[in-house]
Amino acid sequence: MGELLAREYAEAMPEVDFKLVDVVGSVAAINAIQRREADVGVAFADVAYEAQARLADHHDPTLGALRGMAALQVAPVHLVARAGAHVRDVLDLPGHRIGTGQESSGQERLAERIFDAYQLDRDVLDRVSIFPDAAAASLSKGAVDAAFLTGYYPLSPVSDAMRNGARLIPIDGSPVERLTREYPFLRRVVIPANTYPGQTDPIRTIAVDRLLVCRSDLDDALVYAMTRRLLESLPRMRSFLRTSLRMIDVEEASATPIPLHDGAARYYRERELTR
Repeated sequence: MGELLAREYAEAMPEVDFKLVDVVGSVAAINAIQRREADVGVAFADVAYEAQARLADHHDPTLGALRGMAALQVAPVHLVARAGAHVRDVLDLPGHRIGTGQESSGQERLAERIFDAYQLDRDVLDRVSIFPDAAAASLSKGAVDAAFLTGYYPLSPVSDAMRNGARLIPIDGSPVERLTREYPFLRRVVIPANTYPGQTDPIRTIAVDRLLVCRSDLDDALVYAMTRRLLESLPRMRSFLRTSLRMIDVEEASATPIPLHDGAARYYRERELTR
């Protein structure tokens, strides 16, 4: 998605030099923006919210403030158990090897919140750091018994794992009610039946918004132009990234849990006035 956005922006604004920064994951993207090593990035809403809150509580002059540009999509959490693993519920995870995403990633933080909601002791859980793209192979080979993956469905690693007999595990019940009350950027969603091979029932889980965020001190006119280009080019971009972008709700794009950048806010105000 970053490459596609960079191409879109470079075409629309040839006077601006757009470059891709080699970072992977929400935490790395937010760190790069706050350290002024990047100007714009994509991150899970919980990671952006917490980073902004920490900066407000403990002002660090070396770090820049974050601002929202757009809420891109809702990303459901998939908990996948390999074939043969005796995992039917989150409470069954102790005693199994669990893929929680890359170390210090947004995925890992989401998994930890789920462990806490179910009152599982993180210190005794056998957690394994894996790349999302390696999850299917890790499950099929038995390197992990279950894995967390977050993104809009259908996710390729989940589809690949389920073709080899893996199962989706619900994330539901009173622990989730507590979780969504404590973290308003998390919500309850349902992955429809038949989304994945062999999945005949709907799966209840949680989801988090994926945001486009930027440095607060970026030029207002530039952020205005970038926000406008993003939303106006969605029909064309969806043809390239159907899974990543097809669920972006233009009407809800301004609903970011961190303050909007003034340039983005101006675009949304004008759009509302011209409807």
